[in-house]
Amino acid sequence: MEALVVSGVIGLFGAAVALGLRQNKRRKELWARVAAERGGQHIAPRGLFRGREERIEIPTPHSWISIDWYSSGSGNSTTHYSRARASLARGAGPRFKIYKEHLFASLGKALGTQDVVIGSDAEFDDLFMVKCDQAPLLRRFWTPTAMRIMRNRFRGARIECDGRTVELVDTGLWNEEGPLHGAIDLLTELAERDIYERAALESVRGATVRLSADGVPRAELDAPSRVVIGAEPVGETLATVARLADDAGLEAIELVLDGHGRPDDRERASALPQGAHVFMPRVGAGRLVVEEGATRFEFPGLEIDSDRLRASAELLGAIRAASARAGVFR
Repeated sequence: MEALVVSGVIGLFGAAVALGLRQNKRRKELWARVAAERGGQHIAPRGLFRGREERIEIPTPHSWISIDWYSSGSGNSTTHYSRARASLARGAGPRFKIYKEHLFASLGKALGTQDVVIGSDAEFDDLFMVKCDQAPLLRRFWTPTAMRIMRNRFRGARIECDGRTVELVDTGLWNEEGPLHGAIDLLTELAERDIYERAALESVRGATVRLSADGVPRAELDAPSRVVIGAEPVGETLATVARLADDAGLEAIELVLDGHGRPDDRERASALPQGAHVFMPRVGAGRLVVEEGATRFEFPGLEIDSDRLRASAELLGAIRAASARAGVFR
């Protein structure tokens, strides 16, 4: 009798091992096929205990996506997780954590727990808790396409970003094409997101684009004084701002320009040097602020017209040049 029990246990164990091996083989075949379809590669080290080093690497236009899996716990309490990671390609992004809304999170939200509402997708806002450090940047980062993929395919997953790398973690192994392609599409959308309009900065004539210490792209050019142009939070939005690198000794003034570059106060505008008036029609709408240590031109939003960006630098350069000749302008 005992021999029969032992034999049955061994048989069940053997069947479970065989099933696991078949499932493992099917998953490897699936991952290899998806990797090939997306122009990447499937890396599966050989050996009984090396399965956890398995991964997929998929190229994006400016980065790479890595997909792998890992386990937590042991024995009957082991939980498998699938993970996809990618480095942000166009500059640093917002630091955030997004995860499924649950009962306690709902109570916390009702009681005032910090939770950012993105605002452009009500279903996404209802499904997920969103924690971040820069709401304007986050709202720019998450596109409608990314939110749709997240809520349709990864409702139980969490996704977070440390400003440089975005990581998606889901419970269970991705043994079907849907989650694999969904993860690749989602991380491509986010990793390639040009939240600062870097492409526009790179198109400005005479400018050199560099990353700041916090990973934000800035265009630097001499017009003829050094001007730095880049995206900055302005109120609750993200806007392109041109700043003089050296503006000591300038007389304070603030003007709002309309779409034709016409100032809201012509009398105050008359204090600007004549050279500045040449560039105001070319720069168009925005706010000109002249003050020591922070002379700048703020566009209404993120500007993508390279001519207007160049004109904003030339406007500030003309103001600085006049002050250098006369001490202050009149």
